[in-house]
Amino acid sequence: MLAVARRRVANPLLRCDAFALPLRDKSVDRILMLRLIFHYCAPAGILAEAGRVLRPGGELVFDTLNRYSTRWLAEALLVSSGKRRPGTGLRFASARAVEALVARAGLAIVESRSRFLLPTRVYRFLPPRLQSVLVTLERWVPSRLRVLTYWKAVKPA
Repeated sequence: MLAVARRRVANPLLRCDAFALPLRDKSVDRILMLRLIFHYCAPAGILAEAGRVLRPGGELVFDTLNRYSTRWLAEALLVSSGKRRPGTGLRFASARAVEALVARAGLAIVESRSRFLLPTRVYRFLPPRLQSVLVTLERWVPSRLRVLTYWKAVKPA
């Protein structure tokens, strides 16, 4: 993914440990962390590091998996069937929990948007027309029941 990104953007890109970023305090304008936070049982350290390296006014964009979504249900079925050990899979968060973690990292959420009715991997196999129907249906489903929430947080000036 990093190789593809390097071909598409002129900005410097970095692959590193999200819990110990090799960057100076207040040295970064923007951080994009997708498909990362929900793999860790304690993402507070990741968010704290983002808060540490962001300049005042800097932005962090990340995503979380929502509790009670179809992805949450799929994970519960994997655990109940014995295909996954409890506590070893993906992590799901409520909006309130995410907001608290972000605030503890010294950041403020300025925008959030929830998407997808089905686990995102499923969309790869759906015909475009059915994908379009699902996007239309999303408007009627409460955001907490959608699979992902994308968050934009800023470091106050």
